[in-house]
Amino acid sequence: MKRTALAILSVFFLSCAASAQGVVLRADEVLPHLKAVTADAFFVNGYNIYGYTDAGGNEGRGLQRLKLRLTALRLLDDGHLSIDQPISQHLPEIVGEYPFKVALTLRHLLTGTGGFAAPPGGLINPDISLRSYAIEVRTPGHVSTDDLVGDAVLTKLIEQVTGLSLHEVFKQHLTSPLGYPLVPGLARVLLYNETPDRQAFLSDALYRLIASETLWRLHPMGPMRSAVGDIRMAHGLSWLEITPGVIAFPREGVVFIAPNLTAGEENLFRSAVIAVARNHFPPRSIPGPLDEARHLARPSEVGGRYTLSGKPSAWLQTRAKAMAHDWMALREEKDGSLNVSLAKVPSQDATDTPRPFDPRFLEVAPYRYENRTGNVLTLSPYRMGGYAYLDDRLFHRTGPLGHMDLIARLVPWVFAALLTAALHLKSPVGRPWRYMAAFALTGTGLIGAALAAEWYVWPSVMYGFDLPILVTLWRVGLNIGLMLILAVPLLAVSFVRRGLLPERGVAFILAGPHLALLSIAAMALFLITVALGLAGNFTAL
Repeated sequence: MKRTALAILSVFFLSCAASAQGVVLRADEVLPHLKAVTADAFFVNGYNIYGYTDAGGNEGRGLQRLKLRLTALRLLDDGHLSIDQPISQHLPEIVGEYPFKVALTLRHLLTGTGGFAAPPGGLINPDISLRSYAIEVRTPGHVSTDDLVGDAVLTKLIEQVTGLSLHEVFKQHLTSPLGYPLVPGLARVLLYNETPDRQAFLSDALYRLIASETLWRLHPMGPMRSAVGDIRMAHGLSWLEITPGVIAFPREGVVFIAPNLTAGEENLFRSAVIAVARNHFPPRSIPGPLDEARHLARPSEVGGRYTLSGKPSAWLQTRAKAMAHDWMALREEKDGSLNVSLAKVPSQDATDTPRPFDPRFLEVAPYRYENRTGNVLTLSPYRMGGYAYLDDRLFHRTGPLGHMDLIARLVPWVFAALLTAALHLKSPVGRPWRYMAAFALTGTGLIGAALAAEWYVWPSVMYGFDLPILVTLWRVGLNIGLMLILAVPLLAVSFVRRGLLPERGVAFILAGPHLALLSIAAMALFLITVALGLAGNFTAL
């Protein structure tokens, strides 16, 4: 969803872009804090570089993402790409075009809002077709994540429109104008939109997509994204976070970079950078986003159950484990505050000790809450699909169907109940009863086999054998099974209305309760497949 440039962001991000550096930092005061996290950390202050060492050219994924997006913006500048043109027009073999769905565009790829599922293990096998990874589990534009598959699609798009390999495109659009070493040159682009010879790297209009224009936002107070990373505001400061290892303060003329952070070092480096910024950068009032947020219509209901969804998965096992072990429950209190319960309280950096966490959140603005331990809860307004950010952790609303512990307890009993339909396979009451038993047993078998396949073999079939057609077959079978078991309660009602019931003996006593049991079990199994995201899904992609 496109958002026009906010005046407050323009003041913060562009006031120094065309002038000298805004703040002068002393290397001996800053570098020890950065190097304490990782030895290859450095910072760029104005036109000066401090602490940089070219350690074999290993740039890390954060810098690769930045290079990819800057290259896409150069191609946008040259007219090779259009920001809102459907990607399916360039890559129809990877991204399908569907008339009743939101079309995937370059805007979505730049902002990480493509809605693709995270690949199992966080890796893309180059020997497997990218189409097998391009599984949309969300509507494009709804919410921003670290989208590995989206970056792979963006890479293919760049190679497609240029006819060159990504290495050659980088050489032409980055290395050639920015020189070597490249990393300080990238920082100069973020700060001043300049090449080493003081030429503009991008047109002014496209540079605003980096520094001041939000291409996506969940809420006026954030989260929000520009074309290259997150726009963040806190403590009277504003900054661009491409990744936790690339953090830019354009107004102050400073970029902090740590190319090769491990997962355990990311929060440590971010915390070190924010501490330096708070100690050395003058804070400013940021009234604009808060004033805009206060004009939002207040939500009628904010309670419910949410599941962690920062890396959405197409694998049933991963989704089920997240529902069971990574949930958040919100309860609205009478005084207007929110009580937040977490399955897991985030741990301290590099330790297993839980951070201090106050469950009581007070409203700052509609859909925005804060607690006494500094945590921020942001809910999605604008009918954007029921998402919530607790600090940097993304959750999506699952409601009553998100109780995986209850589902796990119910599943064996539901299957057992449906299998008792076998008692009627040779029913003397009539052929309709025998049909009902056949429907129930066949449907239960199809659903059980499909659930087992989804749980145990889906990754191997998709990314080991590259046979998505098998996934499509068992999902079609699952949905046929659902149609069969949903016929059971309809047949049960028909039997009662037509008087097709046993007339004497134990069968007369038990027939009604057993029909009710089968009907309840059939509806329960249908709701379970809805909760697991399988009902109505007929294809692998």
